[in-house]
Amino acid sequence: MKKLDYDNPRWNEIQNHAEKIWGNYFTPVSLPIMEKITDGNLWEYIDIETSDYYLDDEGYEDSPYPSWGTCWEWKEVGTDEDTFIKLAKECGFIVIRPTEFTDVVLAIDGGGYDFYEKHWVPLFEKMGCFEYLLKEKTTG
Repeated sequence: MKKLDYDNPRWNEIQNHAEKIWGNYFTPVSLPIMEKITDGNLWEYIDIETSDYYLDDEGYEDSPYPSWGTCWEWKEVGTDEDTFIKLAKECGFIVIRPTEFTDVVLAIDGGGYDFYEKHWVPLFEKMGCFEYLLKEKTTG
């Protein structure tokens, strides 16, 4: 079994499959819209309870915040919400708790690397979306 990353000879197939899953499981939401529906208090909805970030006397010290103009709302398919949030955090996503207008939303606080390799493919792998890729192909 090969790891699902750039070193895998089937990376193009893996990334194409991830793009299809992404389109089925998530709806893009612009960061300005997320800020508007949270009345400019998006940071209050960011789930940091299990992260390395901490609260000091002046607020959230080094708290995560989306680096890009797009977030992704989960369509709640295939995995229960608690499990999904746990898996998303394990894969390095910022998790934004549901609001009056959205379900769980994911964001990324980073740049300079491939988001599919570091975030999306590992998340979908943990969700069981790549079962056929994890099995060795057999010929008959």
